[in-house]
Amino acid sequence: PSFFAGELMICRKCGKLAAHPPNASHSCPRNVLADIMKTFDLYVQYSISEGQGMPALEAMACGVLVAAMKYSAMEDYFQCSTSIEINIERFFWEAIIETEQKRALPNNNDFANKLDKFLRLSETIRAEKSRQTRGYMEELVDTYGQNQKMPRYSWDRTAAIWAQVIRETKIKDPNTTWFCPTSRAHHPNLIPPSNDMNNSEFVNWVISKIWNRPDMLRTYFAGEWLKSLNSGFRIMGDRQIQFNRQQLVEHFMEMVRQAN
Repeated sequence: PSFFAGELMICRKCGKLAAHPPNASHSCPRNVLADIMKTFDLYVQYSISEGQGMPALEAMACGVLVAAMKYSAMEDYFQCSTSIEINIERFFWEAIIETEQKRALPNNNDFANKLDKFLRLSETIRAEKSRQTRGYMEELVDTYGQNQKMPRYSWDRTAAIWAQVIRETKIKDPNTTWFCPTSRAHHPNLIPPSNDMNNSEFVNWVISKIWNRPDMLRTYFAGEWLKSLNSGFRIMGDRQIQFNRQQLVEHFMEMVRQAN
């Protein structure tokens, strides 16, 4: 088996620190992904929090039951009667260098017991629950701004809702927004305050002075840039790109130009 060992790990083929999980830029076709998901007995969203958790919905669309905690956006999964709730062990707050948000930890014993109970179900019962799960995803439901019902989870329904919201949104006079003559352009000083800054200090200077976003210091975002600078490379799609201080400055200067 393969176990997660970080964002980057030693490649078994080349022996270099170059292996990383699949991503949106280097993935498998949708029909292949569906075939993979259909081999699952159960999809477990063992997350501390979710903004949506789309893989769980993709699994449900394949008729695979979902187990998760009833917390954050994962609560939506339990509108489907076949979803399995994992009890919450406790809550905690993430560190200041991450998101500082409230997170939930699952109860491992509760999950183990419910997984055991699920796996002991007969094939007939599991097949029926799979059919119900798929039916829930395909069920025609009322859709905001539409005269006809649409499948509960589909890109067409999502697009229809967004289109209706956009049509109803009042457009402001661009002379008071984008073209406002009093808008403030940022022109940063690119000379570092010191020549002996460490990488952490350099990242903080770039973010607070060049990008002009001191509110983004001590965040997960800043930590990711520091990690790239310390390692000397970034992952771009399926490629490993060399990365240094000059490239960090150039990246944020481009963000400044776009903002101006």
